[in-house]
Formats: sequence, structure tokens, C-alpha cells
Amino acid sequence: MTALDLQLQEEPSAAALVLYWLAESHQDARGGDGILLPWAMLGLGLVLTDSTRDALPKAKSTLGGWLNTEGARAWRGDIPGAILAWRETFWHAVGRGAQAGMLQLKGGRLVAPTGAKVPAPKTDEATMFRKKSRALGGTFGAEPSDHTITSALGLEFVP
Repeated sequence: MTALDLQLQEEPSAAALVLYWLAESHQDARGGDGILLPWAMLGLGLVLTDSTRDALPKAKSTLGGWLNTEGARAWRGDIPGAILAWRETFWHAVGRGAQAGMLQLKGGRLVAPTGAKVPAPKTDEATMFRKKSRALGGTFGAEPSDHTITSALGLEFVP
């Protein structure tokens, strides 16, 4: 992890914005369904980690096409590790986002409430985080089901 990664991992407000953008774009693509919590955790880690951010889609794309890119191959072998590495930051960010009225938990999904007041990015870096977050959330949301994503990532969830 770089110094920026560590700084972002300790800043729940920045992480809450990334989660909002992930959830919002997922909802736009999926017709209102929030993003499943494991995908939000994974997305947070991918967007806020310097070494994986560049490999993220620049715009909403197909999951299969994106997962077959060279950049995705670099991290997809350790998806459970990426999810676990960011879980504490994730839960702090969810709490901060809920307090600010920009995130909600509903049925195991993270939701960006309609009408939430979210500040516009003020720096080039913040704009890049928003673009990457929205592209990733939209890519996950464009898949027909969460099972499709689970299978594509080679994961299995035990109820």
C-alpha cells in the first residue's frame, strides 16, 4: 500500500463518498437495487488502492470484458483478501455516510438515497475517484444478477 492508500483507508468521509458513487451508479444500472455489500467492499478497496485504480474501467463496461483485461488479472486472484483488507474502513464509512444521510443499508445492500446531498468533487483527484467509482458500480449493476457477479469473480457465499 502507498502512503495515499493508507491515508484513504483511515479517512471514512472520503470512503463514504466512494461508496455513495458506487451505490448510486449501481442503482442507476440495476433499476433501483442498491449494491450488494461484498461488491461495495471490493469496489471500495479497488477504487482507493493506488495499484488497482488505474486498471478499473473508465466507463461502465461489461463485467466479463473488464475481468479479462490485464489490469484486472493483477488483483482478481485475491478478491477475498481485498474485501477483508477494507472491511474496517468500509464499516466506518457506512456509519459516516449514514450520519450524513447519503448511505443506507437495506436488505444486505448499500443504497444511495434519492435526494442525498453529496458535495461535488473539488479536485482532479476527487473527480477521478467519482469516475472510477461510478464506472465500477455501473459495471456491477449492469449484470443481470448478483449470482452472475459471484460466479465471474470465482466466489461462493455461504448463507
